[in-house]
Amino acid sequence: MKKFILGACILFCCFGLCRADDYPECLGLAKPQYLNAYTGIIAADSVNIRSGPGVTFEILCQLDKGDLVLVLEEKETSPWYKIRLPRHSKAFVHKEFAQMDKDGLYATITADSVNIRAEQGTNFNILGQLNKKEVVELISVNGDWYQIYPLTNETVSAWVNKKYVKKKSGKDLYLEQDEKFQKAYNLLHQARIFEEDLEDIKSALEKYEIIAQDLPESPQAKIALARIDVLKLQVEAEEKEKEEQEKELALAALPLAQGKIIKMGKFWRDKGTHKLIQNGKTVYFLKSDTVNLNDFLDLSVQIWGKIIKPGKISTIEVEQIELN
Repeated sequence: MKKFILGACILFCCFGLCRADDYPECLGLAKPQYLNAYTGIIAADSVNIRSGPGVTFEILCQLDKGDLVLVLEEKETSPWYKIRLPRHSKAFVHKEFAQMDKDGLYATITADSVNIRAEQGTNFNILGQLNKKEVVELISVNGDWYQIYPLTNETVSAWVNKKYVKKKSGKDLYLEQDEKFQKAYNLLHQARIFEEDLEDIKSALEKYEIIAQDLPESPQAKIALARIDVLKLQVEAEEKEKEEQEKELALAALPLAQGKIIKMGKFWRDKGTHKLIQNGKTVYFLKSDTVNLNDFLDLSVQIWGKIIKPGKISTIEVEQIELN
C-alpha cells in the first residue's frame, strides 16, 4: 500500500494522477494519431515480431492467429510491415539516461533522443526514442538497463513479415481493442501494487474481477483469473484469522471471574494473599502486584487477569478490578 501511495503521489505531483482511461498522456506522452495506419490480423500462430525488417533482427515477442496489429507503414518493395510495438514486447533503456523513483515503479528520462533498445546493450537494434522529462514504467532492473513497458507513441515500432498478416480494416478496430487492453493493463498494474493488508487485497480482487468479467479478451484476463483464485483463498484465510482475533479480544474484555474478596488465612499464603468467594465458597485464590486487593475487601467485584497456578482452586494474577 505504501508503495502505491508514494508512486501515485509522484505521478500526481508531476502530471496529475493517472487513470485507466488517460494513459499514456498522464505520463507526459503525446497521444498518438496514426493518421495512415490500419488494422491487420495475424494469420498464423507463433509469428515473430522483430526489431527490424529482416530475420536477423531481434525477436521482441510472438503473436498468434487472430491477434490484431496496427500497420504503420508498408512498401511494395519490402516483405515487411512496420507495426506499432505490441504491449508485451521487450524494450530497454540505459540507466544513465533515466532516473528511477524511490519506489522503483517509474523512471524519468533525463536527456533528449534516448534510445529504446530491443535488448540490454548498445549493439542491439533501436525501437524508438524518448525525450527529457518523459516518464516510463519499469518492469525490472537488469544490470545497467531498465526493462520498460512498451510505449504507445508513434516513434516506437516493430516489424512483422507481410505473409503472416491480413488487412482487416481501418485503424479504429485496433485502437478500440487496444483501449480496452490498456484499461485491463492499468487495472492489473494497480491491483498488483496493492495486495498488502486485507482491505487492499479486497480492492485488488475487485480490479482483477473487473478485468476477468468486463475485459475477458485482454491479455491480462488469464493473469487476473489466476490471481482471483489465489486472493479469494487469502481473503478467506485472513477474514477467518481476523474473526478469531476479534473473538479473543471480545473474550479478553469480559471479566475472568466475579465474587467477593476476603483475606487469605496464613496457612494458604503460598497460594495467594486473598480469596474470591461465590455463594460462600472459595472459587479462586488471588494475588496482585498492580492492584491493592485490600481496597476491595468484602466487596462484590469483577476481576480481570490471568490464571498463573491452575488447580482444584486456581490462583489468579489480578490485573484489574471493578465493583459489581
